[in-house]
Amino acid sequence: MKSNQFKLRYEAIVDVNELLKSPKNVEQILLNEVKKFKAELLKAAFEKMESTLLKRKTVVLKDRREKTYHTMLGEIRYSRYRVFDRRLKKAVCPLDLSLGLSSSEKICPQLKEVLIRYAVDMPFRFVEKEIRYWTENSLSKDVVWAVTQNVGKRCWENK
Repeated sequence: MKSNQFKLRYEAIVDVNELLKSPKNVEQILLNEVKKFKAELLKAAFEKMESTLLKRKTVVLKDRREKTYHTMLGEIRYSRYRVFDRRLKKAVCPLDLSLGLSSSEKICPQLKEVLIRYAVDMPFRFVEKEIRYWTENSLSKDVVWAVTQNVGKRCWENK
């Protein structure tokens, strides 16, 4: 195994008697286990990314701050490190920088792309419902509108 790879093992324990009691709910029971796995997997990936970024000699640990990230795998609450970067001469969150987010942004770039793709064809309230259904993110139609406007504004400025 290469040094930049990591493994995560997740074990789901499902009571067979529970499945036999309600065969109609088998999919829902298994889906709930998958949801737990998604959150654990993403948190483990965040921890690994952060530990790699904190090994640099140019950073000094300051504190941890909790943030909710909206990702394709759902909403994840994660307590990330804030550091003072001597090279940049300011306090930053390495995890946010590696994900391509500013300290105030909460929506990851992949989810933004999906929002934009949906917003081209549908009203914002339908986009919000689709995103909630498929990714379990509680974003309002106003957030979808704001993301769309910001991306459009950046594209217009880059012309």
